[in-house]
Amino acid sequence: MSVFDHNVPPAALKAIQSVQDVLRLLARLGYTATARPVDATALDLSGLERAYVIRNGRKKREGYGVLIGEARNLQRSLRPLARALQREVHDYPLAVIGLTDDHAQWERMIIFRPRKVGGQLGAITVSRLDVDLKHPTGHDCEVIFALRWQSELPDAQAQAAVTSALDVEAVTARFYKGLKPHFTALEHAIDAAAARSVARTEAIAAAGGPRRVAIRILTQILFCYFLQRKRLLAGDRDYLSRAYSQHDGLFYPAVLEPLFYETLAVPPAARKKATTAPVIPFLNGGLFERRYGDVSLDLPDHLFDLDTGLLGYLNHWTFTVAEETADEVEVAVDPEMLGRIFESLLPDREREQKGTYYTPRPVVQFMCREALVARLTRDDALPEDVLRTLLSADDPLRELRQHHDVHAIGAWAHILDSRLAALTILDPAVGSGAFLLGMLAEIVRLRGIVYEALHDRPASEELIHAWKLHAIERSLFGVDIEPTAIELCRLRLWLSLVVELDASRSVPPLPNLEYRILCANSLVDFVEGIPIQDTRRVKSKMGSLFGGLAAGQVVQLRATYFKTADPNEKAKLRGQLLDAENQLLDQWLEAAQAELREQVAARKRIDALKTQLRSPDRVYPVFMPGFSAPDVWKEGGWEIVIMNPPYVGRKEIPQRYPQSVVDAIIKHYGSTRDLMTLFGERALELVRPDCGVMSMIFNDSIFTSTDADAFRRSLFTNTIVTVIARTKCFEGQAVNGGVIVACRGRERNRPVRWVEGYRRPVEDFAGASAPLPIVSEPGAMAMAGRMEVFLAPEEAYLTLPHRPLFRPSTEAIRLLDRFTASECWSTFSQWGSSGWEVLSNTRALERTIRDLKRTGFYTKLQPGDWVLLGLVSEGGQGLATADDRRFLGAVEGTKAAEEHREFQQRLENLTRNSGFADEYNSLLRTYGDREAALLALWAVHGAKRPCPLPWPRTGTFRVVSPDLVRASPLGDEERKNGISGPQHWVPFEKGDQSQEVEDQDGRISRIGAAWDRENPLVIDWSREAVALLRRRANTPGAQRPYFRNEHLWFNAGVTWNRVASYLRVRVVTERSGFSDMAPLLRPFPLIEWLSPHALLALLNSDVIDFMLRTFLGSRMHIEVGDVRRLVVPVLAPEQKAALEDFADRAIAAKRASDVGQAGESLVDIQKELNGYVRDIYGIPQSAELWVVR
Repeated sequence: MSVFDHNVPPAALKAIQSVQDVLRLLARLGYTATARPVDATALDLSGLERAYVIRNGRKKREGYGVLIGEARNLQRSLRPLARALQREVHDYPLAVIGLTDDHAQWERMIIFRPRKVGGQLGAITVSRLDVDLKHPTGHDCEVIFALRWQSELPDAQAQAAVTSALDVEAVTARFYKGLKPHFTALEHAIDAAAARSVARTEAIAAAGGPRRVAIRILTQILFCYFLQRKRLLAGDRDYLSRAYSQHDGLFYPAVLEPLFYETLAVPPAARKKATTAPVIPFLNGGLFERRYGDVSLDLPDHLFDLDTGLLGYLNHWTFTVAEETADEVEVAVDPEMLGRIFESLLPDREREQKGTYYTPRPVVQFMCREALVARLTRDDALPEDVLRTLLSADDPLRELRQHHDVHAIGAWAHILDSRLAALTILDPAVGSGAFLLGMLAEIVRLRGIVYEALHDRPASEELIHAWKLHAIERSLFGVDIEPTAIELCRLRLWLSLVVELDASRSVPPLPNLEYRILCANSLVDFVEGIPIQDTRRVKSKMGSLFGGLAAGQVVQLRATYFKTADPNEKAKLRGQLLDAENQLLDQWLEAAQAELREQVAARKRIDALKTQLRSPDRVYPVFMPGFSAPDVWKEGGWEIVIMNPPYVGRKEIPQRYPQSVVDAIIKHYGSTRDLMTLFGERALELVRPDCGVMSMIFNDSIFTSTDADAFRRSLFTNTIVTVIARTKCFEGQAVNGGVIVACRGRERNRPVRWVEGYRRPVEDFAGASAPLPIVSEPGAMAMAGRMEVFLAPEEAYLTLPHRPLFRPSTEAIRLLDRFTASECWSTFSQWGSSGWEVLSNTRALERTIRDLKRTGFYTKLQPGDWVLLGLVSEGGQGLATADDRRFLGAVEGTKAAEEHREFQQRLENLTRNSGFADEYNSLLRTYGDREAALLALWAVHGAKRPCPLPWPRTGTFRVVSPDLVRASPLGDEERKNGISGPQHWVPFEKGDQSQEVEDQDGRISRIGAAWDRENPLVIDWSREAVALLRRRANTPGAQRPYFRNEHLWFNAGVTWNRVASYLRVRVVTERSGFSDMAPLLRPFPLIEWLSPHALLALLNSDVIDFMLRTFLGSRMHIEVGDVRRLVVPVLAPEQKAALEDFADRAIAAKRASDVGQAGESLVDIQKELNGYVRDIYGIPQSAELWVVR
């Protein structure tokens, strides 16, 4: 039998009707071992009527192991069966299960593969492919072909290829890559249709413009594909394709518009006779409302063509209506994937501007679970370990029954169900609804477990549907500033209700979600500088009346509207609500206009807001909780606020947002900060102050950076932090980030749970909420699934004034004791954050040091004491020339000089191919030298903004003869005014090409100039050049230099790369200058116990690197203030001498290595140094000083 050479043809799948057919298919995929029957009951393979195993290895971890089974139906979850597979068949099994019809023939085939997550509960995750054997798709064929056993590969690689075939994230990436050109064509066609008619132009503009209309049409078509999958469109799996083949006229106006707006949006009894189709359900809800009015769009048929158009593309894929969890995912296009439409269809630049990044499913699940744990276990009535078991275990009731009696379980079940039913949850940056859907899944799953515990039977599909409706109506609330995101969020909630439906039963109308998922700016209270509300301090209703209706009446009307499907009744209720809302909104906006009497432009924008708020898709200028959710707001806010906020830095906010938005942020928060921390503060304003929970993702600057200091301090002052997790949390982005879960109104009696996800697959978060074994001491590590988890007292995070968030290992907690033991620590801690900030402010630090000198602080320091480095050293950034091309050069004979000459050639080529060719050639004739001519051209045009030269924005090109480099130290007058004579070039520290390289095993190799380097860069320090620098320093402009710490220029000390992910320190001679990118640090001359070389050795030890990376600074920058905050020992004479010896040996070894000479091993010296410094700090030699790079 021949093997498949490039793909599995659909006919091969359509031919499958039995186990024997599958065995033949598997043989053609390389699984050629003999099948043997197994006793499914004995192996606990529940639900299987027949089972066979093919395995080609003697041990469970060797080769492959495939189970082929047959069943009438399977349990809702495949995880119990998957666990049995791993236990009985193979460590990395594959399963093929056929579901039979009434004639015992296969109609569906489920292929799945489990992955062990581990932990106390032995949790696993499952990836599955569900194939309709009568309608296999191209996607099914591709995935099954990719599952082939590649016997020519080692077992580990062959298994990895099988796992990769069932990678849903890879499917997602391929789907959206192919979808994007179809969307672009659709958007352009809508734009062109609008241009052909004034009425269409106005209608499409009123509906939000071509892009929004295109998004809506695309989501409507996708929704229909999900309905087809459930056979809910006339019972036809290929309804749209069949309609395209049979249509007359243009497909969109002839078929899709009537289907969307005259059928799916209309009750059967009210449909036009020509479009009456009782077998097509009435869906209600708003998705199929005609937003662009009475016009029709004459979109061309090629957009939807079955070969090259959108329908042809979508027909290739398998669609599933199941909103998967992180525990069990189907390798198909599912509703969860719709959450990525918004991000995937945004241009990269626009996505960057909006700060929009999609959160992986396992991280969403983890955040939802941890928020539920924090909220639902607020007292001893529901133990935390019980809830964690219910959330994480594959068979939680069996787990609980093994350790608890039935009465206790019943009592917990009643408590949990009542609390779940009453939950209120808000996502104020809801996007496409990932967190609301994640919460919905967890709530329904928990209520199902509770129901089974109380009634000893599973919940019916009708009951599950009722729970979902209840949660969507009463618990879940979403807000986003982006209208398209709101469309997708509502769509996903509607699809979650379709999951339980099938063609054999009538389809209940979908709910109206306009009052649960809102389009508004949730960040601020201000519009055009006017406070519309004050949610920062006032937790009360917005007003007793909504245009004559009491707040309670409005809440009841909205609840009725949520469920209403009759178009006439719906319109009546909508009219009542709009009238009441409009009157109240008008009152606020008129008050705002009155405040803006003299500001004509702002008054016009208020007028525009009035018009906007009358549109069918109303977008609120601010989110008004007392208006949109008065019942929740009167309780003080939501019980859980969960979100992934936009990621826009403090400096980028004015560049990306209108000034009115910036002003509103400043008025609300007092200043601009990173947008994610502003949303963090907003979350704390919107949660209930007595019991609310915040669950949020941040990028990794949240851990230690100074930009997040204020928020971290607020967090630990106003909440109890229960969970911190580090993860790479944004799909497709090389971004490390962190999850924080914090509670308000709780006693400070719980340890902080740190989940370490760095360099871990995000899939491992699926087991990270599991209960932990008993942890004996703070800083000890335990495992939750595959995740390392640390428990630490909250006090550990309150030690340092800037409240860094760090992995609380035993070594980290031990180093905190060195800080608190340091001299003057009590003074700095009493000052709080302002005392800590002194160490970043050179002038303030100098004043503090003068005060310390007067008190005799330095004479009292004794060996064995500890002190902050900033109190015993001086340094900082140096000269930023603002015109490196004029002032810097590379010494002839170095690699840098070769690079400079290559860059000269590039600049010359660019110039000669531009409008500056004649000017350059003239200068070349004048100077007779390429470098001089380029320099002269730069002198004429370099200061212009924008610079007209066709040159790269950065890059230096001058080359300097070694004969022109000053070899001796500079005198005081030369330092200030420059050098007379030809030898006026001096070494200049400006960072180097240091980097770290990661090999395939994750090991880090550090490359660059630690200890010492032959610096190739020099600066022109002639009297002419220095005079030019000083003149420019007093003249505003693009080439204005910055002079910092001039008293330290041309002094010996140590330096490092300011932009780097690790600390590698090198010596600086007294004849070198230094820049803003390579700061200088040296011990105070009066400090006899610490020399530059002893400091060099100390800073190059792994303990200091660990301390810096764990507690101080950002991931990519090492500022002077960060290094000043390091705690160092007051050295005994023998310790100082030993460290100086390490430095001397390392410098000698480095210099020998640089010129290719034999010498002492730098690696051995470093290892010996690390051990010596560890002994000083009390860190065990065997400790793993683990840091994030």
